[in-house]
Amino acid sequence: MLGTHFPPPAITTSLDSFALGWLYPYAMHWKAPVTLATLFLLFVARVNPEKSAADAKPAAWFKWAVVAHNVVLAAFSAWMHVAMVGGLVANLRAHGWYSGICDLKLTMWNDTLFRVSFYFYLSKYYEFVDTLIILYKGRRVSVLQAYHHAGAVLTMWAGCYYMAVPIAFFVIANSAIHAWMYVFYALTTCGIRPPGKRLLTSSQIFQFLFGISCCLFYTFCPGCQTDHQKIAIYINLAYLFPLLGLFVSFFAKTYLRRPAAAAADPASKKDLAAFHSSGAQRVAQRVNHYAVLGVAPGATASEIKSAFYRCSMQWHPDRNPGADDAHRQFLKISEAYSVLGNEQKRHAYDRALRIRTASSGYGGARHSTAFSSSGEYSSVRRPPSTGYQRPEGTYARYTSPGQRPRSNFAEWERQHYWATKERAEGIRRDAQRSRATSRYTDLQISVVQFWELVVVFGVVFGAAWSLSGLVRPERSRTPQPRSSAPP
Repeated sequence: MLGTHFPPPAITTSLDSFALGWLYPYAMHWKAPVTLATLFLLFVARVNPEKSAADAKPAAWFKWAVVAHNVVLAAFSAWMHVAMVGGLVANLRAHGWYSGICDLKLTMWNDTLFRVSFYFYLSKYYEFVDTLIILYKGRRVSVLQAYHHAGAVLTMWAGCYYMAVPIAFFVIANSAIHAWMYVFYALTTCGIRPPGKRLLTSSQIFQFLFGISCCLFYTFCPGCQTDHQKIAIYINLAYLFPLLGLFVSFFAKTYLRRPAAAAADPASKKDLAAFHSSGAQRVAQRVNHYAVLGVAPGATASEIKSAFYRCSMQWHPDRNPGADDAHRQFLKISEAYSVLGNEQKRHAYDRALRIRTASSGYGGARHSTAFSSSGEYSSVRRPPSTGYQRPEGTYARYTSPGQRPRSNFAEWERQHYWATKERAEGIRRDAQRSRATSRYTDLQISVVQFWELVVVFGVVFGAAWSLSGLVRPERSRTPQPRSSAPP
């Protein structure tokens, strides 16, 4: 059974004076956030898929439901931001910097903060819908997502329950970021790709640093918060430090460790993986994409693009109605440009093409691989040499004069497959070197991030310590009478 908690006598705001005030006694009891946050985490752990499903297709109505959800949260966050900023500014003008920031007389709590912080606390329960949307799409909920939403409920409850003033700055920063974020999500759901995704993540990280600095300021500022209020500050600090680490890790994984080629290449990872797996088969089909476009293997990207435009205009089915060969040639041109126009695919194709060329033909040096004008491989057999030439360092036996020598299989294998084995070995060495370099780079990034966080926390701690010494209550200059010594 849920308990009840009523506001302390210092709060003069009536619960009947604002909407949903009747819910305050039940929502502010400690059982409400602990129970609902625990149930949320258990539900996510139970239904969370092992990996995201790429082929999941939600219903048609779901798109507009998500848009409406994002628009509602964006408008609500903007309203919270404006209301909280107005209340803070009014309190500073009326009571000065020290009394206004520390809210010693609880004027801001009775005027704006009590109502706005309670609404913002309730909105954290509604933000559980964000996680339900991810699950309905068939995607996996990350640890960052689950920790962020469950922890936000507990920290907002602590700020409202203990009436800590730093919760006002948390509402201001978080509502501004959320207004921007939900507008971004609404546009993305509608098919619009606005810029600034990386800046949005950076702003969220800055928000946590700002919140940590505010908590440290109120912790060290003498006489600004009571021991009762500092309990909420400690709870928020315990929540913000791991959350900051998770967001920094997400930022590094998403924006810093992505290869430059993959960032500039619009092709999906699934498409590239499928091409790499079938690259050898494409070469084995004996189709030369360079010959299809009429360019040399060393052609630049602009030359390949120009050749594609020229060939596609020449062989387009609309310009050759009823011509089946034109349609087939146009498909070859499109396939050739889809490979050669992509840097990663072209690199894999060239590598497979070199291996295929080196190992093609029967007899190694007696065969040469050439390309016809239609883009097909043509294997031309060279005339056999007169007599058998024994390679240096090998042993070949003759049965009798005038008869063909016995086959030297080891030498034949070396002549035919040495280039292929060398290339395969080179590819393996390059892959090992690349993995080692990647691990070393990841280690460097982790070390740099660790020291960046140390520096940032040091600066924030120092700033909070310095400001706590500057913002002090004014002391009376009237000398206090000394107590007389006992006789």
